[in-house]
Amino acid sequence: MPRHQSPQRKSRSTETVGDPTGRRILVIDDEPLIRDFLFEALTASGYSVTTLESAEEALMELGRSQYDLLLVDIRMPMMTGMEFFRRLGEQDPDLQSRVIFITGDVASTSTQQFLDGASRPVLAKPFDLDHLRSVVSENL
Repeated sequence: MPRHQSPQRKSRSTETVGDPTGRRILVIDDEPLIRDFLFEALTASGYSVTTLESAEEALMELGRSQYDLLLVDIRMPMMTGMEFFRRLGEQDPDLQSRVIFITGDVASTSTQQFLDGASRPVLAKPFDLDHLRSVVSENL
């Protein structure tokens, strides 16, 4: 059963009414503006979306619920998206193939090496709505 949370909370979830896709997306990003943008854009496209602000919360959530796609920020405090991806591989290797990374750090050598090795799609910040929709639909 989805959690419905008030806007002042740091994470939120919705099951869209008459969901045309039946697809569930988990967004993990520590930036509230990015989470809100992704939540609004993806729910408007008919997806069921849950947003979380930390990778730690996401690992717990993935133990309780299933998702078709994960949008994961690379740079987060506590546990980075890179560490999350490694831990996800230990917890549920199949989910690694459903990750799209989000980053504003495309110039860093370590980030670029990780992204090359992970072989997953990347949304470089800032990204626009059309590009977001395109990358999401290509990976579902």
